[in-house]
Amino acid sequence: MSRAAGWPGGEFDAVFCRPNEVDRPVRWIRPEHPAPPRALVNDPVRRYVIATATGKLVPQVRRYAAEHLAEPERPSAYVVLPRLPLTPHGKVDRSALPEPATSRPPLPYPYEAPVTTVEHQVAEVFAELLGVNPVGLHDDFVQLGGDSLLAVRAAVRLGQRFAVEVPTRSVFTMPSVAQLAAWLTTEGAARPAVRQPATVVDDRAGDSTGAVPDRLPLTPSQILVWMHDLQRGLGVVPGPECTVAATYRVTGPVDVAALGEAVDALVRRHEALRTALYLQPDEGYQVIGPPPRSVLRTASATHADAAVVLDRLQTDHPLQPRSGRVFAADLVSTGEVRHLLSLRIHHMVCDDRSLHLIEQELTQLYREIRAGGRPRLDKAPSYRSAITQATNPQGQRPPDPADLVYWAGKVTGVQPLELVPRSHLSGTDLAHRTRVRTTLVPAPEAEPFLRAARDARVTLYTALYTILSSIMYADTRDADIKLFCADAARPTDELDRTVGLFLSPLLMCTRFVPGRGLAESLPAVGDELREALGHDSLPLLALCQQIPELLALYGQSQAVVFETLVPPAGLALADCSVQRSDPFDPDFAGRLCQIPTDLTIVGREEDGAIRLCGLYDEAFAPPSYVDSVLARMRELIVTCGNDERLPLDAAIQPDPWLAALRGWDG
Repeated sequence: MSRAAGWPGGEFDAVFCRPNEVDRPVRWIRPEHPAPPRALVNDPVRRYVIATATGKLVPQVRRYAAEHLAEPERPSAYVVLPRLPLTPHGKVDRSALPEPATSRPPLPYPYEAPVTTVEHQVAEVFAELLGVNPVGLHDDFVQLGGDSLLAVRAAVRLGQRFAVEVPTRSVFTMPSVAQLAAWLTTEGAARPAVRQPATVVDDRAGDSTGAVPDRLPLTPSQILVWMHDLQRGLGVVPGPECTVAATYRVTGPVDVAALGEAVDALVRRHEALRTALYLQPDEGYQVIGPPPRSVLRTASATHADAAVVLDRLQTDHPLQPRSGRVFAADLVSTGEVRHLLSLRIHHMVCDDRSLHLIEQELTQLYREIRAGGRPRLDKAPSYRSAITQATNPQGQRPPDPADLVYWAGKVTGVQPLELVPRSHLSGTDLAHRTRVRTTLVPAPEAEPFLRAARDARVTLYTALYTILSSIMYADTRDADIKLFCADAARPTDELDRTVGLFLSPLLMCTRFVPGRGLAESLPAVGDELREALGHDSLPLLALCQQIPELLALYGQSQAVVFETLVPPAGLALADCSVQRSDPFDPDFAGRLCQIPTDLTIVGREEDGAIRLCGLYDEAFAPPSYVDSVLARMRELIVTCGNDERLPLDAAIQPDPWLAALRGWDG
């Protein structure tokens, strides 16, 4: 609905368009003598328009989204407004948009209250996770705003509440309260009980003897990252440059004292940001330290050398993971209203989702402190508790025998990934150093490809995985695609609000089928990936201990990693404009991160465009090869997005450098 500026009195036209009728909107014609423009409550026509939009349009839009959008891309809530709030400049004032209501949304069936105790408990779990109250007996989890991440949490909470093993997929196959309650009462009762985690002692309280344990073990995610480093003899993980970082070009009057106080408050909140890492080949552990003060470092510079001054700050004051300096904030000012801010966090205590959390909380802390108030954020979950639950066998669910059978079958007869011939690597004398290459597929070129992914009901992750698989097949002629992938889903609310490295690495094994186009490949690859993610009762390290073939495949494969990132949350500072950049952006002003990888390909959607990045070890491959991978991915995105029937393998050629190394003709 939009204000019809050409109508007297500033009335509204309500435009209800079907997908095939975009050029023929239906307009609600107002009475000849309308009421005053703001008299919505006394205007029956306006009330009718709002009621119609809420009662009829929203369910239709929800159904349309379910038919045409992949589940993670669908809106979780719909809000009908009589007008969009505008700034004095005529742009949408996003800060004035109302929060979605917590009441039950309009659904195509009436509310029916739960009856049995089990139904009431399932409804309570849905209500807590989705922020909707009340939840009816036949209300659908997805229609209430649920997504894949919330489904994981729902399965965990139901499992804990009923002491049974609840597969995540059951939340989608039995999405209503009635269906899940019936399953929990019958089949669910026969499943093995969930082992409850051991009681965790607060890090400040100590145990019954008054002693507080100092050393905490590394989590499985941390061990895997460190193992990659040790296997390749890189030595980057214990160093200061294995980071997750972002820089922010700020224009406006920054309250430096308030920003410094907000940074200190952030470090006090999150134990991971003050955790010392002890990493030796024969031993690894971590120790949570006391909150430091005056974490924000400041410097002045002319506009021309702000980046140079920032680089000098970061060189002179590197991260020191062994001493607990795993977080750094640096601010370089070039006058009263121009600033360059940098955040660096050691990768062993932070991942991309944690950086988003840091940005969100720093935004709120700065706003509240600058306004003279006390920070009102809820207490952050304990990092110590997260470590304990990740490393305590009593707190982990028992392995599903079907998962062991599945993964054993996936790796049987599969050869380790050898993208670059080992004979070539053994002769190189280049130093190990991570570099970055990047390219952008503009929105108009990316749109057909993204539309194809939506039509196939797959995520950007699946779509780009399909494209990269084609490149791997062309460059190796091996139809068994092996890629290390990272599942960033947080299984609990507590982890979602905790800074740390909580990725769940996977060694994904899929089969490339020559002759298939994008239209046929996307749903097939999507099914393969969903099936793999469904067999997740054991982390990769535990699977390797159970399946020797998987351990051999993991240990002998080159570290070629693929992941997609969600659009960044960004940092907002009151009365300032902020331009964010990170190592995947060409204009990133910070120091490049060093990570234990041979080649990592990253994809991220940016306002309809697709950013493709390659982080690579220059001792593994030259920049020309990484450019070739990104260029061919872009070519496939554009070409096959416009012709979904064109076979992927026919649309791409092997890289000439690798072809020459392998001795391929032509």
